[in-house]
Amino acid sequence: MSRIREDYVISEKIHDIVDDFLKGYYNEDDVLAITPEHGKLSIVGNHREMINITPDTDIYPLSSLLRDDENGGLEPDIDKINEIASLWVMGI
Repeated sequence: MSRIREDYVISEKIHDIVDDFLKGYYNEDDVLAITPEHGKLSIVGNHREMINITPDTDIYPLSSLLRDDENGGLEPDIDKINEIASLWVMGI
């Protein structure tokens, strides 16, 4: 799969997770955990077991992946999401 296509697929997965967070499917303290070694995206919170969390796991609070929308609400922050996907695909 090309790097651009991989970026897009990962961005879409993260976007869906953040969208679900906005719908209330996750708790305020939940985080997105990306474990490059296992190629896995996980949602982790205080009430969940920290499975596959290693020192190289990147952690992003779901609330940090939001931005204000035009109507004063919140929406997924596409720029941050794309940056995370890009970094992950590049292996940084």
